[in-house]
Amino acid sequence: MTVAANEYTMWVGALYTHALYAIDLFNDTIAATVDLNALVNDGNNYGAQFIAMNPEQTEIWIPCWTTDNPSPVGTKVLVYNIASGTITANITVGNAPISCTFTRDGAYCLVCNYVDNTITVINAATKSVVTTIALSGITSPIHCGVDPTNSYIFVGGSTSTQSTANIYNVSNWSLNKTLTLADGIQVWSFTPDGQYAVVPTFNGQWVEFIELSTLTLYHSAGTEAGGYQMAFTPDGAYGIIGFSTLPDSEFAIFDMATQSQIGTPVSLVASGYTAGATITPDGSKCYFCNFADGTAGVSSISVVNLTTLPTYSASNIINTITLPTGAGPVNAIIASPPAVPLQSNFLSLSLGQTGLTITINTYSQASGSLVQTISTTETPAGKGIYVANTKLIAGSPVNVIFTDSTGAVRGQAVA
Repeated sequence: MTVAANEYTMWVGALYTHALYAIDLFNDTIAATVDLNALVNDGNNYGAQFIAMNPEQTEIWIPCWTTDNPSPVGTKVLVYNIASGTITANITVGNAPISCTFTRDGAYCLVCNYVDNTITVINAATKSVVTTIALSGITSPIHCGVDPTNSYIFVGGSTSTQSTANIYNVSNWSLNKTLTLADGIQVWSFTPDGQYAVVPTFNGQWVEFIELSTLTLYHSAGTEAGGYQMAFTPDGAYGIIGFSTLPDSEFAIFDMATQSQIGTPVSLVASGYTAGATITPDGSKCYFCNFADGTAGVSSISVVNLTTLPTYSASNIINTITLPTGAGPVNAIIASPPAVPLQSNFLSLSLGQTGLTITINTYSQASGSLVQTISTTETPAGKGIYVANTKLIAGSPVNVIFTDSTGAVRGQAVA
């Protein structure tokens, strides 16, 4: 079974069952399960950890943490083609690949090898290894991040005694700078305004903010221990983060204007870890991946309502998606909203969903005032729409809003 890559589907990697789960974001249910072992057929790749989607949104790259569940360590990265539902590459990397990250131009995939303390650089087009970066002074890296300008790679050591973070140049893979942060450096993210790299520290009770213009530590925000990944609302106003404060886990909201935590963390699950945080393109919900050590215990995704921010409480947890026992979800990815190609009198959209009403608002380029509103539905259902002779003004801003039968906004696109 194949599932389209769009902003209404979330892909989840499973650490222990070595599967991909496609989550339908309309009703928060599992739409499809991809058994990676069945596709590879060599019985030698397990432990889908921190997966990544290429910028073209055609492939999911899957680091195989182990070769048997749960040991010994693996040495492979699988490339899953979304359209065909097949594995198109099986790439040998270092020992215990734990995460995949793409450079901003999509030319390379960077694989953190947890045991080797290296980053394998893969040509994304040819699926061949270009080079291996030996990480000076770093042990057990779990993730690397690439800044919005595609200039720098950020990576750090994740163990309880590791506080070293290195910054490498994308242009030649060389070391640019070394920083000292709090212990246990986790998953890197970048503020929507492009000003800061942000990383939680699992052992230190801090979220670190690195200023990208100077490549220096700008601010350390005090918070809970056990932080994994911070995600941001599309407008950049808030950050949301999960904590594994064992035996339970929690989430909290950050005010990005002050780079500080708002209020008291809210409990997510009992007796488990919370890892990846993924926010929908419209900023209305955040999905947290929850798992337990080993193949028993919690395997779920908590759905958190973000429309009440900055106020939040336990009532913001509006749903729980239960995965198969012992699945072990670590992170989730959602494709970006569709682009809206415009000509002077034509608007074409490919939505891949049924039952939506599309409202097209055209604004004056000079004054910003609303010039025209058009509403239509999918024709044929699920195949997208084509609106001709709508007198769209070439070069004028257009806002497209997708709503369901209840009137709830399911997505927006701007062109």
